[in-house]
Amino acid sequence: MISGEIDSTPYAFGAVRLPAQWQFPESGLTVQLVRLESVYGPRHVVSSVHQYLKAFAQDTAISRDKSIELLLRLGGTRQVKDALKLKPERDAVLVVVGSGAPEEYERISAGWGQLGDIESGPEELDAIERSLLL
Repeated sequence: MISGEIDSTPYAFGAVRLPAQWQFPESGLTVQLVRLESVYGPRHVVSSVHQYLKAFAQDTAISRDKSIELLLRLGGTRQVKDALKLKPERDAVLVVVGSGAPEEYERISAGWGQLGDIESGPEELDAIERSLLL
């Protein structure tokens, strides 16, 4: 798990293996799960979280739903239908944003397999740029 803060807002994320019969977790925080192969590195996730927070702070969010807004930022798209294609089947990146994010990450992912660090890929800067252009 990688965790930190952006503008005093905690976040946590990591690569997980979902169980065969999984359901989207209930949480009071912003939570998103995306296919592992759609995340190009840790800076991609941090940049997406930053853009998500900035969009709500400046009232420029594309969606009113915080989880959908985060999904759009991670996917680098304005189209919800395109962002929904990032839904994971087995290997995923779990992103949690809000007060107590690391603890909530641990609660949600308890019993799921942990896949280790998210590696930076050659397309990471392109993914960051797509998120910034939204």
